[in-house]
Amino acid sequence: MLTETAEEYSKYLKIDLEKKLIPIHQSVDDMLTRLEEFETILLIVQQERCNAVGLTGSLTQALDNFGELKELCDRIDALEKLIEHVKANIDTIERRIEAAEEHFGLTDNTSKIKNLLIPLFKKSVVPKEPSVNNEMEIFSTGDYFYKESNDNESMNE
Repeated sequence: MLTETAEEYSKYLKIDLEKKLIPIHQSVDDMLTRLEEFETILLIVQQERCNAVGLTGSLTQALDNFGELKELCDRIDALEKLIEHVKANIDTIERRIEAAEEHFGLTDNTSKIKNLLIPLFKKSVVPKEPSVNNEMEIFSTGDYFYKESNDNESMNE
């Protein structure tokens, strides 16, 4: 009985540390993984914060330059009006040219065969009176571009 008791007590002293430490190692590994994830999240938050500061800084700068932006927008609007005016004048000139070509019997014949056959089959063209189209309005670029600078000079005085 003494030997059996001694063997039983010796079993208590024989500890397999590897088996006992495996759950602790797993726990430590899980905690390290969570710590790395937390660190990554902190870095992302810091970057987003920096980006937000940069964005608000850009917005602040844009608000500081609002007057200049407004002036630029006004100049772009004036340029668009000028382009519309020039386009309308070009359209008017093209209509007048087409009317003049029609009046004098000039046509745009690009085909050489047609040009060869025109004298054979040409009908006599009766000159037509040119139709009166929209009158072109003569304009000055100063009407579009120099208003703002004159207004700014009068404001500065």
